[in-house]
This record gives sequence, structure tokens and C-alpha cells, in this order.
Amino acid sequence: MTIDLKALNACIEPFLRDLGDLFFRNVAASRRDNVGGNPNDAQTETDLAVEAHVMEFLRRISDFPILSEESAKTDEGRDAFANAPAYWVCDPIDGTVFFQRLEYGEFGTLLSLVKNGKIVAAWGYFPFADKRDDVLVTSITPDAVFINGVRAGGNKKVREILGRFGISKNAKKVTDEERITIEANKVACGITQTRPPLHAAMRFAQGGLDYFVYVGSHPWDFTVMAKIVTALGGVAYKFDTEKSATPYEGDVILDSAMVIACVGPGVDYNTVIPPLFVGTMYETTCVRD
Repeated sequence: MTIDLKALNACIEPFLRDLGDLFFRNVAASRRDNVGGNPNDAQTETDLAVEAHVMEFLRRISDFPILSEESAKTDEGRDAFANAPAYWVCDPIDGTVFFQRLEYGEFGTLLSLVKNGKIVAAWGYFPFADKRDDVLVTSITPDAVFINGVRAGGNKKVREILGRFGISKNAKKVTDEERITIEANKVACGITQTRPPLHAAMRFAQGGLDYFVYVGSHPWDFTVMAKIVTALGGVAYKFDTEKSATPYEGDVILDSAMVIACVGPGVDYNTVIPPLFVGTMYETTCVRD
């Protein structure tokens, strides 16, 4: 099956840019309240509204199934994704807590397209208070990333941030004891923030990150990041408590991978990733041969 990514991109870029005016700027406080019932995983009316808007749009431009965070439990089943020639992965608002505080640039909408188990396209839209400052990161080819239409040049020699480390609140395989150990390792490795200024996908594209780690098998959190990293010459890996680190290309929805670790170009995986998991259930499986 051939997918015309240029034609899709011509539709998707203006659609995403419209989200800022439609949902994010000058949004009422009530639309930012947590309505999901889980104090540890905020869900707002805007999360749901953006998701409905994005899903309606995607269904107009393709017939691919859609894996979207807010409806992931009730959306098409795993078989639909396994049997589909391609599927969409969407995070309506990545960084909902930052959206609740209206910390512009810290939240955004992530969208990617997976074909035959590989991420073939990714978009990250990040609104700002002034729409002229909005950022759109796009990658629709294997070896190029664009920021507002300008090709990104990869990581710079002087980086502002060592890395990003995230632990999913819903990762049931991560015990409280494991969390404590991982947090201690994170600090020992020099990671002082779980989220750097501006979203990790944008920062990677701008050259401000060395690596990214996410514990918890949630494709909407990392497919865009993995696509950006690989397009810039880096590598994304997946591993869990049983499987060693292997390259990740977008197939987590069809397996049980628990951890995604992305390293930028020129960064040695075994130097920066295994130290984060010393003393944990991932200590042996995170090593890359």
C-alpha cells in the first residue's frame, strides 16, 4: 500500500496549527479542570474536545484505525491495529498538567502514522500565547525533521539539558520500590527534571536533548519522539523485564515492551541508559549488545 505522505502533510499541518485558536488560547478555566476522576492523571474537557476534533479529521482523510490516549480503552481493539496496513497514534494534549496552568510551549498535540510496524510520519504542534510563536515539528521522511518549515540540523555541541526521564503513572509493572531506585539513579546520572523546558520532542529537534527515557508502554507518549530521533540520526530502543534492548520503530502496540529509550546522534546508548536502571528489574535487559 502506498501512502502519499506529502498530501497528508499538506492537510495535517494547517489543521494542527488551527488547534491553538480553537482550543488552547484564551481557554476558560473550567475547560482546564480535571474531569477524569484520577488526581494522578489529569484529564480535562479540552483533552476530550481536542481528541474528538482530531479523530473526526483523521477519519475524513483516511480509513486507518486511530489509537488515541483519551479513548484508548474503548477505541478499536488490538486486532484492528494488528491487521491494519497503517494506523494513527494521537496524544490530544501531551502535558495536560502544564495545559491546566497554561504554561505555553510545555504542552502540545502529538500525532504519528505507523505503517507495517514502522513510524513513517510524525507531527508535534506546540501552541504559545502568541500564535506567531507556535512551533510545528514535522517528519515525513526517514532522514529529515522540520521545525516551522526549516530543516533541523540535529543535536548541537552545546546542549542545554542532559535528558528527559518519565515514568508512566499507569505502568503497573513499576513498583514503588522500583520507582525509588530509578529516581535515585536519575539524580545520580545528573537528570534533575522529569520534563525539560518545552516538550521533549521539540527540544530534541532543536538540539537541546541528549537522550529520552520513558517507562511505561504508551505509544502516544513516544512515537513522535522516536520518529524525530531516528530521522536526526539517533536510535530508539525498547526493552522490558524479559527482552533485551532492540531497535524500536513503532511496534509497541503489538508487543509488551515497557521501556523506550532514545539516544541522539553521537550518544553512546550503553553509557547513558544502563546506569539509570542499576538495581532494578531492567538492569540486565536494558543493555545493548
